[in-house]
Amino acid sequence: MDFFEIDEDTDLDLLHFKFKDLNNQLGYVGAKEVVSSWGNDFYDRDKKAKKEFQTSFHSTFWELYLHAVLKEMNFKVSEKHNRPDFIVEAPKEMYIEAVVSEIKKDGTPEKLRTLEDVEANLRPIKTKREFTDIIDEAISRHSNSLKSKLGKYTGYTRKDNTPIKGYVDCNWVSPKAPYIIALSSHDQIAYGREFIYSMFALLYGHYYDPENKVYTKKNKIKKPGTDSDLNLGIFFNPEFKEVSAVLFCNTLTLGKLSSLHKSEKINFDTVLNIRYLQDEPHFRVHEVTPENPEQLLDGLYIFHNPLAKNKIDFDLFNKLAQFSVDEYGPHQIGNYPLLVSRFHTNMLPSSIIPSIKTDAFSSYNPEYCMRELKKESCLLKPAKSERIRQKKKRTNKIAKTSRRKNR
Repeated sequence: MDFFEIDEDTDLDLLHFKFKDLNNQLGYVGAKEVVSSWGNDFYDRDKKAKKEFQTSFHSTFWELYLHAVLKEMNFKVSEKHNRPDFIVEAPKEMYIEAVVSEIKKDGTPEKLRTLEDVEANLRPIKTKREFTDIIDEAISRHSNSLKSKLGKYTGYTRKDNTPIKGYVDCNWVSPKAPYIIALSSHDQIAYGREFIYSMFALLYGHYYDPENKVYTKKNKIKKPGTDSDLNLGIFFNPEFKEVSAVLFCNTLTLGKLSSLHKSEKINFDTVLNIRYLQDEPHFRVHEVTPENPEQLLDGLYIFHNPLAKNKIDFDLFNKLAQFSVDEYGPHQIGNYPLLVSRFHTNMLPSSIIPSIKTDAFSSYNPEYCMRELKKESCLLKPAKSERIRQKKKRTNKIAKTSRRKNR
């Protein structure tokens, strides 16, 4: 399917600005190639994927990515039914339902993103206030998304008391197979900085403190802009036992497409990824090149529900970064490098990239850099002392010679 073919009856005023950027801007030619390749054999269940990609964009963009991901992981997907979104037949039967957390109606739209917003991806969230502003908004939007897709599976009752059957009532859906909600975040301008923080809080009830750099248990937060409580740790709520896991990504952007293209071909784009590793220094700056590429699965995480009715074997998703929780708190399964944030531009002269990478590294690893500077200072101190002693010795010798000459 050609997702960039615009039908004659399409109202051009309704085209999404990201679609127009991909379709028209020279700087996104490579990105357009990547997303077009995802759509070549995409199964359009509802016969409206192309129109939604061109007008609302994010939901179809997410499904196209998931389609590419499942192919990459060698999962066999059935096309016999139109719901749930992805009916996986092998290597194990499971159902994946896609959802996108969008910006709230009165929120600041993405098209108003500034250069400062883009550059913020090169620095960590440092204060509790900034963290709360970003992560609490994300938690609120994701909570709504997950609850809506839980209702799609179990069934729900409308406001007029009309009962709506769920996916589980379909004769092709097995209640013994895992049900996964795949969530993509586009909930605010700063969604690219959420990392795993919103999921750790919402799913597992562990809230990060950026000033002390620790997680603490937390049961609820105030829904932004209201006095209403919003529950955290929803995987411990028996209602969510039907959800086996949440697939999550907050870095599916046009920059992701550009990064994947640059991973294969040299171009003028600059893509700097902030990576998290378990070994120090924890945060690394990854400049994407064909020799040092970004992979399709980078930035896609799966959060397992420890109380799920139908649990998922960790080996099924061993190509992804995986998380779960136990009595000690949330933890990563394995050591797959994490994608913290991404900075993408095609306007940087190559001469200033090294200094930008250095600033980003020191901003994300201040304690590590301080320790290394102290080590270096300690190593240099004896050599410096010896240089001072030799200099004094030479000075004294010159002074003595001078005195003899002046007698």
